[in-house]
Amino acid sequence: MSGNRAVYYGTEHGLALSETLLPQKLKAANYNTYMIGKWHLGFADWAMTPVRRGFDYFFGMYGGSATYRTHMSYEGPRKSGYDLFEDTLHPEEGLKHQVVNDRKGTFSELLYTEKAIEKIDESAYGASNNPFFMVVAYSNPHAPIEPMDRDLEQNSHIDNEKRRAMAAMITSMDYGVGRLTTALQNTNQYNNTVIIFLSDNGGHLMLTDGESLGSSNLPFRGAKGTLYEGGVRTPAFIHLPHYPSTVLSDGGSLVYDGLFHVSDWFPTIASLCGVDVMNSELPLDGYDHTGRTRTLGRSRRSVGVMESSLARDRMIPGSIPWHSHW
Repeated sequence: MSGNRAVYYGTEHGLALSETLLPQKLKAANYNTYMIGKWHLGFADWAMTPVRRGFDYFFGMYGGSATYRTHMSYEGPRKSGYDLFEDTLHPEEGLKHQVVNDRKGTFSELLYTEKAIEKIDESAYGASNNPFFMVVAYSNPHAPIEPMDRDLEQNSHIDNEKRRAMAAMITSMDYGVGRLTTALQNTNQYNNTVIIFLSDNGGHLMLTDGESLGSSNLPFRGAKGTLYEGGVRTPAFIHLPHYPSTVLSDGGSLVYDGLFHVSDWFPTIASLCGVDVMNSELPLDGYDHTGRTRTLGRSRRSVGVMESSLARDRMIPGSIPWHSHW
């Protein structure tokens, strides 16, 4: 969101208000901005919530994890509370904050997908002609692992119970992404929409009490909370309309193997939206990769510095240089 490393400002209360976030830059460029799903960037003050940080609309949870049907925060016994909200920022009326207490029992992925489709339809048929920027941050497959029966049946061929449940959680997310893609196609927006799919970390192997979560990061070592590749190297893809056919392989796709740090998404997405932040007043750690991906040129990044408070607990150095030679 900021194009910078979190180590600069910590995460005790939330992302520092001194930071200008990606949705703020895009909103200034006349994008309609929507945030759906997991926020987890602070709510100690209204100024830290999504609609005060560049989003026109928010539906989801403020915290880092919650139960999927009762929507109770899943941060430990002393940090529990209901966590499902809908916020809208009206130009004249200001902030409209609503506790969504009538959707208990409905799986969160279904709720998030439903709201995202509403905004896709609104973009196609509403009064505004502005482009839109939408973040859909599904909780799946974050703990607690609470799969739907539909998705367990889809993965009934997996014998290991924990692994089957984890696969079911991912299947649910996959259904959601498919429905969003179909909504874009049905509203004739698919061929004019950049779609980015990414993950924030590797699979979480077990809880602190030793309970397995069914994840696997093979062939890489480590997991979420470590600085090994199993914790920090994740897959991603970009659907990019009107991509130059001269650089595509026979399958209609290409693989960019340049080193890419999470902070690089800010300037890269801004560039794809026609917003130049690399030459602005913003101090950024991130690099714009759009030119490199179009030509398969070498990444502008040769080193990425990473820090993890969880990693320190596992007796792993808090910051290490990460070179582009795997």
